[in-house]
Amino acid sequence: MEFGSTTLNYTLKNELAKNKVTLSFSTKNKLSTILKPLPRRSKNLGEKTGVYKLSCDDCPKFYIGQTSRSFRTRFREHLPSSRSTTNSKTRSAYAAHLIDSKHKYSNFEKNVKVLNVCKKGRYLDCVEEFQIYKAVKTEPDNVLNEQVVFKSNILYNTAMGVLDEDSRNRRRPTHTTITTRSAD
Repeated sequence: MEFGSTTLNYTLKNELAKNKVTLSFSTKNKLSTILKPLPRRSKNLGEKTGVYKLSCDDCPKFYIGQTSRSFRTRFREHLPSSRSTTNSKTRSAYAAHLIDSKHKYSNFEKNVKVLNVCKKGRYLDCVEEFQIYKAVKTEPDNVLNEQVVFKSNILYNTAMGVLDEDSRNRRRPTHTTITTRSAD
């Protein structure tokens, strides 16, 4: 049973308990659902907001960031400016990498991967931090973000395990479990 009206759910639970039946609730709002990667191509994805990954054309290096403006707008802001190399480098680690290495970028479709779509606020900050943490743990030599010192984070490590397990066991049905207790 999906968790809905609190009063209704607990009334039902109490009535079933009188007959020695235990009702357990489940939710579709799971960590693996919230943090799962999005399909690369989605309608109007460039106009949405959230967490993104910028990739270099010439090497495996990448930058992970967040935006409350559109992904396309934020991508343009990361690109090196032809007017001033110094301003571009201070404005973006991605631009600094492209300039210093003399590497290239192609376009939004090739260089931007949307990791999560979400609105600004604490949720966006948390999802970005998780994505950076995951990248630092899995590809530490390729992350262009200024390295924040991450200690072993039990929540993020658990989330990474949940995501791995979820990808192995795709499409497990969400269901309600009803168990009966034997009368002792």
